[in-house]
Amino acid sequence: MAEKPSVFHHGNRGVRRTRIENEAALFQAVRSELDRSENNPYFELDASKLHAELRNRLVGNVAWLDNKPEKRVTFIENISDWGRLGLHAGVLLLILSMPGLMFYHLFGLQWYLATVAALFCFITYRIYQMHALQKNEEVTTNFKLIQMLTQQAPGLAAVFIYPILVLLLWAVDILLQIFGFQTSGTWIFVPANFLLPGIGGLFVVLPGIVYWLRRIELNDSSQFDAQIDPQRVTDISEKEDWVNQNHMGSVVYIRPGVLRTLIVRFGHRGLGYFLRATASDGYLGSMRAVHFAHWAFLNNHGWLLFFSNYDQSWGSYLDDFIEKAHVGLTLAWGCGVGFPPTRFLIYDGASRGRLFKNWALASRTVSRCWISAYPDLSVDQIERNYRLADGLRKTSLSRQDAEEWLRDL
Repeated sequence: MAEKPSVFHHGNRGVRRTRIENEAALFQAVRSELDRSENNPYFELDASKLHAELRNRLVGNVAWLDNKPEKRVTFIENISDWGRLGLHAGVLLLILSMPGLMFYHLFGLQWYLATVAALFCFITYRIYQMHALQKNEEVTTNFKLIQMLTQQAPGLAAVFIYPILVLLLWAVDILLQIFGFQTSGTWIFVPANFLLPGIGGLFVVLPGIVYWLRRIELNDSSQFDAQIDPQRVTDISEKEDWVNQNHMGSVVYIRPGVLRTLIVRFGHRGLGYFLRATASDGYLGSMRAVHFAHWAFLNNHGWLLFFSNYDQSWGSYLDDFIEKAHVGLTLAWGCGVGFPPTRFLIYDGASRGRLFKNWALASRTVSRCWISAYPDLSVDQIERNYRLADGLRKTSLSRQDAEEWLRDL
């Protein structure tokens, strides 16, 4: 049975295997042509003339240079990717806004404002207090006002915030009436009934989630000394570094808990949409070594599976992740049992280099069989070949474009 990935990344997205092979052959042909030792016509040519001369000599043997290439990511596909990301963010925002909306309609504006103000001050102070106690610091006088508000009745906090929000609601209501909306009769266009109560409720819901999550994180158990099976490491090592690429497989148990389950589900889905929309140029952000990365939930979401194909060795691959993508890696993998301690879901975790590498090594499984479609090509070389071929498809280049194109040679 195939499991749909929760997060995935395809390196060199939108480039078919036949195109990768053709452009790799073109790169070798270009190098051979430029390396001619006898009657070399390319000496002392500027970049534009070199491009034109090189294209004239190759186009006869490489007929597909005159063909219009297939677009890597179409306009419709790009709009669809961003649309799914926006829809996911909108649904998440709506869910988080529901407590504020419900409380407002049940208890009215005054109790809503007073409760939001009091809870916001109380939760913010508790988060600060938790952070200070963790660092063995004393609570400073900067939070005296918040401390005072949390110790008083909700009405005291409302004295400061109630007039401001009422004026804001009144101003928005007037603006909507100026633009023709009948705010007095249409419920959905009344900001006091729909828009601002939900947004205002986020000032309680979001800090509350952060406080709840931080308490869970402080009580999580982590493997500071991960148990690594020497025989498994030997088996993995014997199957690595045969070609330019390597493969990694990992299976870990997912930590229990209602809040973490919801965050993992929404976080993985959002991260997957984000990577799909932004990593469309062949690279995973600033990382240039990932051919493929794939997370999936197994066994009724009790296990988390990770597969990846990458260039060079396993150690350098994880070092690249630790240095350049530890935030995303912590979000995607931090739900695993024994993962290094995280902070606010995305901090620390994978940035704790030694602990993370030991944990990842202990979670690895032996991959008995995997296939590389182009074992001698790296992610960066494939993109280099792509840019070279893209330049040669054009009959002429400006001097600046030709000089930039020439750097890939």
